[in-house]
Amino acid sequence: MRRTRETMPNAKTIAMPLLLILVVSLSICAKPAPINAELGRSIDLFTVKTLYQPQELVTLYALVTYNEAPVALKDVAFQIEGPQNVFRNASLWRTSRTNSTGIAETSFRIIWPDENPEAITFGTWFVVATVDLFGEVINDTLTFQVYWIIEITNIETLNVELSPRTLFLRQATIVFNLTIENRAATEKTTTISIDVQDAVDHPIIHVEMENLVFQPGESTVQGSARIPTEATIGQATAWAAAHTAPPKSGGILYSPGISTIFQILTRDIAITSVTPSKTRVESSEIVDIIVGAKNKGNETESFYVTAYYDYIFIAKKHVDALPPSMETQIIFEWDTTGIPPGDYVISAIADPVEGEIEVSDNVFVDGIVTILFLTPPTIRDVAVTLVEIQPTQVCAGETVQIRVRVKNLGTFPENFNVIIYYNSSPITELYVSFLAPGADKELIFLWDTHGVAEGHYTTKAYIPPLPDETSTANNLYIDGIVTIRAFVSVKVHDVAIINVHTSSLTAYIGDVIEITVVVANLGEFTETFNVTAYYNSSLVAEEALSLGPDQNARLNFNWHTSAVTEGAYIIWAFADSVPGETDSTNNLFVDGTVILLTPPVPPDHNIHDVAVIAVQPERQSVFVGETVAVIVRVKNYGNVTESFNVTLYYDFAQIQNRTIYSLTPGAEQTLLIEWNTKNVEPGTYVLNANVTILPNEVNTENNFFEDGQVSIRPGYEVPLWLLLIPFLIGLALIALLLLLLLLRRRRKKQPVTGPRYVILSHPHI
Repeated sequence: MRRTRETMPNAKTIAMPLLLILVVSLSICAKPAPINAELGRSIDLFTVKTLYQPQELVTLYALVTYNEAPVALKDVAFQIEGPQNVFRNASLWRTSRTNSTGIAETSFRIIWPDENPEAITFGTWFVVATVDLFGEVINDTLTFQVYWIIEITNIETLNVELSPRTLFLRQATIVFNLTIENRAATEKTTTISIDVQDAVDHPIIHVEMENLVFQPGESTVQGSARIPTEATIGQATAWAAAHTAPPKSGGILYSPGISTIFQILTRDIAITSVTPSKTRVESSEIVDIIVGAKNKGNETESFYVTAYYDYIFIAKKHVDALPPSMETQIIFEWDTTGIPPGDYVISAIADPVEGEIEVSDNVFVDGIVTILFLTPPTIRDVAVTLVEIQPTQVCAGETVQIRVRVKNLGTFPENFNVIIYYNSSPITELYVSFLAPGADKELIFLWDTHGVAEGHYTTKAYIPPLPDETSTANNLYIDGIVTIRAFVSVKVHDVAIINVHTSSLTAYIGDVIEITVVVANLGEFTETFNVTAYYNSSLVAEEALSLGPDQNARLNFNWHTSAVTEGAYIIWAFADSVPGETDSTNNLFVDGTVILLTPPVPPDHNIHDVAVIAVQPERQSVFVGETVAVIVRVKNYGNVTESFNVTLYYDFAQIQNRTIYSLTPGAEQTLLIEWNTKNVEPGTYVLNANVTILPNEVNTENNFFEDGQVSIRPGYEVPLWLLLIPFLIGLALIALLLLLLLLRRRRKKQPVTGPRYVILSHPHI
């Protein structure tokens, strides 16, 4: 039976779904063509550089083509927009007509306004070029950056050990550490100049480094010089600048210079007077020589002063911790016994301290002391006047201090030995040299009791008789009993100062400086004791506290500097020894030096101090390509409203730079910075942020803040063969459709062989 047409498969019914599947499959792999290339129309906007400097000429080119052929005499509009800012947004329009090669060209120079030039000019500039080409408006865009190509971003002063330092003596070597940023894509040859002026604006240092080559990115370079002897004491200013070549060779600045300040100090002690108590004496009389000494420098000094008669040694004494600009008196006892009659010139000399240049005033010569003739009796007599031991009871192996005092009771200077015994066993022998008549001398010896058996011992000191010495009974002195026991472990009493920190290293007279003292109980008993803070030898404050074993406490003392003179002051703290404490070396902690300056006129002075106080990422682990939100908090610790830049980095790579405008004193501001990790290599990175160092900002340590780590993990990539699957399925469906169409066509052309029959149907048959 022959099939009718209606019962055959419909080709359209099969083809339409297959074609729809093919179109969808191909669209998955297809890439849309650029808008500017539609219908053969195209405009290509470009410039020769991606980075420009202020006031540099920028030339823009727009190539207009139709079906890749240049189109001449077409008017092209250029719209140029500068970086967005709160002061003034730069915006300008230009038009140009294409030449025979299809290129329209226009130029303009980067602006540099009189106010807020960096905020208005620096950043990303945006350009759009538009043209009407045969009834269709097409456009293209580009961006470029405006910054200093070579910029010195930081300057700091170092000592010869390359450690940061802002206080230098004259004739000391100062190292200038410069951070250079090359924002260009290629290396740049640069000449660096460093110049220093002292406190009265005299030029004292010039360093020039020519033909330095800097690769793209951030680099450091160092220059050094010696501070000259003639430099004026006080605050000096150093400037550094980057030039294309030395100015004498026609070089110009790459960028504005950068400056920093440091202090030039002096160390100078002087003998200001020498005054004898008598000018005429008989031989063997005592003359008090009063020597005045002054610290004319600006550092606390300890030094020795020696008194002489006719440049013959009398005595040497130590002056301890004499503050700047302060005077003191040293009294020498000159025993004239044995000195021949005559006239003697009295003088005093102070040993120079390290770094002292002006040493001419270290010597002072007074008038004449006359010694009259006197024949003293001949007496030779030395004596032990004291033997004192501490402690009197120790464990074997501990140290006993033996203090012996001897005196020359005769009329001639004497040299002799002193022998110290326990029972009849000698401990040590001490030598006394040139002990003047009537003079005494104290000897201290530390007896190590290792190897001494347990028991009770008598200590004594003995001087062997001198030639012609008749009174020898006083040559022996017997002290009490020392008890040595076997060593037993005992609990200890030990309190300590473990840290002292000041809120500022440099301040003005009248400021309040907070001194933080960290105290610890290192012993095994609860202790109650006093803690005292000092500047030099002057008291700041005292506080009592109680600490249990292994506990510590933080004490805050406010140092009011209104009555303190200008100068450098050593800050230290002391914890009183507690009963039973044997190790008191850690009861004292010296912090360092605080420099007090005279406030400028008027008295209200400006303090510039901005800081990063937090860097916090929203997540600690992300995939490549994800965006991480990072919170950066900054604070103005000064008393002046400030505007400054904040830069966020991962390791040493910059993420983003933001500008903070008009942050009031004491105020904080939170920035939310998004870090796109699309082009970041997988790995673990440390986030850190810093803020611009302000002019005259002294405390710069808090300008940098480093957070923890963020891990960037590799993203999932789709294999290439998986993307080909839809394309292969489409090809298979096309092949199946073509096969069905071919079979249908063959059936239509096949001839009918054999008889044909017609079957009739009638209701009456």
